[in-house]
Amino acid sequence: MCTKAGLSGNFTNHSGKRTCATTCTMFQSGIDEQTIMSRTGHRSVQGVRKYKRPSDDQLRDISNVLEPNCKSSKIKTENNSSDGKENEKCHIVELQSQNSPSKPAITQNPKGPVNENTTIILTCEIKGGNPLANITWQCNESTPVNSTRTSANSSISLVKLIARKWLNGIACNCTGSHPAWTQQNSTSIVLNIRYAPALPTITQIPRGPVIEGTMVVLTCEISGGNPLATITLICDGLTYMPSNINLHDKVLSRIELNATKTSDGKKCICSGHHPLWAENKEEGHTLIVYCK
Repeated sequence: MCTKAGLSGNFTNHSGKRTCATTCTMFQSGIDEQTIMSRTGHRSVQGVRKYKRPSDDQLRDISNVLEPNCKSSKIKTENNSSDGKENEKCHIVELQSQNSPSKPAITQNPKGPVNENTTIILTCEIKGGNPLANITWQCNESTPVNSTRTSANSSISLVKLIARKWLNGIACNCTGSHPAWTQQNSTSIVLNIRYAPALPTITQIPRGPVIEGTMVVLTCEISGGNPLATITLICDGLTYMPSNINLHDKVLSRIELNATKTSDGKKCICSGHHPLWAENKEEGHTLIVYCK
C-alpha cells in the first residue's frame, strides 16, 4: 500500500509465499540505489509498487525494517515523471526469509569399530536452513564419494575411507557454514579401526644359560593391535596369570622364576589372544640352568 511517507506491505516471492514484512520510504533526490544488509545473501525480485512522492520535508534516505529472519534487500527507485514528484517506483529487488539450520551431524557406515581394510562411508548432514548450509571435511586421506548435495531441506556430504591401522584414532571433522551463523559449526568422529597385533615374543633376563639359584625374569610382549592382545604364560603345564601391562602400543606380561636344578630344560610358552586371531599365537622359550 502506497502512502505519502513511503510504502509498507508484505512482499512475496514468485511462489506466492510470504517472506518478510518490509517498510520502505523514498530516496532523497540523486540517490538511486542503496543496499541494506541484514543477515544473509540474495534472491529474486519480490515485488514492485508505485506511490506518490512525498513532499520535500518528508524526503529521507531509504529505511528498511526487516523481520528477524530476513536476509537482505536491494531497493531502487525510478523517476518516471517530468517534474520528478510523482509516479516513483520502489523496486524490492532482493528479499529473502532466512532460517538457521541444525548443527552438523555425522553418521558412520558400518557403525562402531571396523576391521582393517573395510570401506567406511561417513555422512555429514545439516538439516534445514534458508539458504542451505555449506559443508567441508577435514579427514586424512579422505576421498569424496559425492560433492556436497542438497535435498529439499538438508545439505549432505559423504567421505569414503579404506580402514587402515594408521587411521585408528584419527578424527574426521565436518564443518558447516551458513550466513546466519556468526561462526562455523563443526562436529567430529574418531575412527576406531580394529587390526591384528604382531606375533608374541619372549625374552629372558639375564640372558643365556644361568647358574643355579639365579632369579630369572621372563617377559612376554605383543606389540600393536587394536584392541591390545591379552597374554598368558605357561611353564611346564602351569599357567601363570600375572597382570598384563598395557602400554600405548603394546602389552607386556612378566614372571620371575628361581632357577633350580629342576628348572633346567623347563619350557615356558607365551600365549597371546586377540579377537582378530582365529586361534591363540604362541612363542616358546626353554630355560638352561648350570648346576653348581
